[in-house]
Amino acid sequence: KGQCLRRALEVARAQGARLVELRAAVALARHCRDHGRAAEARGLLDAAHAYFADRPAAAGEIAAARRLLAELPS
Repeated sequence: KGQCLRRALEVARAQGARLVELRAAVALARHCRDHGRAAEARGLLDAAHAYFADRPAAAGEIAAARRLLAELPS
């Protein structure tokens, strides 16, 4: 599962599809968190969410990313 999520993240990033990238990052970050890799999850999510940091959470992906970021250790 993790490999497929990484590929989805790479493809979305290459295509400049920021919301799709964020969706893939959230899914991959959850996967990493669930497998005891919280620091990796945080790094993935921080990178994908950076573009949206100063924007309102108008899309569900942004809200989901922020909720997960709040749960992960800094």
